[in-house]
Amino acid sequence: MYYIGYHGYDIEPINIYQIDNGYCDRLSFYGKAKIVETADELYLQSYNTLVCVYNKELKSFTRLWKGYSTTTMRHINAFVRHYCKLPGGGKAWWDKLQVGRVYLNSEMQTMQI
Repeated sequence: MYYIGYHGYDIEPINIYQIDNGYCDRLSFYGKAKIVETADELYLQSYNTLVCVYNKELKSFTRLWKGYSTTTMRHINAFVRHYCKLPGGGKAWWDKLQVGRVYLNSEMQTMQI
């Protein structure tokens, strides 16, 4: 079980690390963006929220958070481009994704924005 504040998530992290700040125009994310790695998945934690997950084995992406903020979108863009190696990013792309739907890599490659 992984806890963020008082909220528990049914995942077992094997590693937690900060997103490298070299992936965007900001000098640093100041520890507010983290990768929570499990055996099969990479979760993006922005502030105190798990916002999306990439399944390493299935090569799939799932949006977990229904919200949007400019800062969290920067975190998502860095995660998608440099950790998941997927096309996408930006508000129009994020708005098009359905919360909870699993998108395979092949779908992401052909997604029209």
